[in-house]
Amino acid sequence: MTQRDMITRSIFIVILALFSFQLLFFLTIMVVYRMYVSSVSVFISILFIFHFLLLFLLLKMKDYFKVIPDGYMLDHINFANLLTMFRLSSLPTICFLFLLSRHYHINSILLIFTTLAFLTDLFDGYLARKTKQITQMGKMLDSSSDYSVVFVISVVLFTFDLISQWFFLLITFRLVFHAVGMALLFFKHEEIKFETTYLGKAAIFSAMTLYALKILSLLDFHISWYAIFLKYTEYLAGSIVFVSIFDKIIFFKKKLSPQG
Repeated sequence: MTQRDMITRSIFIVILALFSFQLLFFLTIMVVYRMYVSSVSVFISILFIFHFLLLFLLLKMKDYFKVIPDGYMLDHINFANLLTMFRLSSLPTICFLFLLSRHYHINSILLIFTTLAFLTDLFDGYLARKTKQITQMGKMLDSSSDYSVVFVISVVLFTFDLISQWFFLLITFRLVFHAVGMALLFFKHEEIKFETTYLGKAAIFSAMTLYALKILSLLDFHISWYAIFLKYTEYLAGSIVFVSIFDKIIFFKKKLSPQG
């Protein structure tokens, strides 16, 4: 069996495992909290379509599972990439848990699960560097999952009035600007290159931290100063995101220049 065959098999196994975990986790919550959710079929359909598309993209781009800079292909999904894929895989579940939290007392479950998904962002890159298995696919997945998670959670939190309109518009502009810039780079170089900056990482991390704290407020623990703390945390996160926009302008200006 060739390396390509082995990584293909590993992709199938991992996607199936992630789909099964998300499905069983959601169904377990339904049973424990005695939910009678008529939209369960909708969740299963969305979960299936989401993981099918993820499977399709990974199979189409499996040649990117090559270690940098050695260039040899992995024969299986390493743990660092698995953590990143788990973060992506959790998006449908997090969204549905948010919707259900308005009708059922599952805020603690929502907080724990979302926080765990956020925390994987702290460890996937570290593990890849520690094991010397940094791959181009890992960089792509890490960046894509970060922006996907932040965008989806931003929409959900804004829908439930948990973040201010100005912050939602700011983070949305930042994400769209990044997406457009990456698309222009792709058309220029005709290949996918994911590069991050320290301010870019700081912006995503600050947004994730703010969102975790906002979700924590759903527990209704009635601490008098917490609302004020959240307000200034949002200002701080917004400031970092705002500055990171100019950082991205400089970054894309260099990369899109004739010498870039």
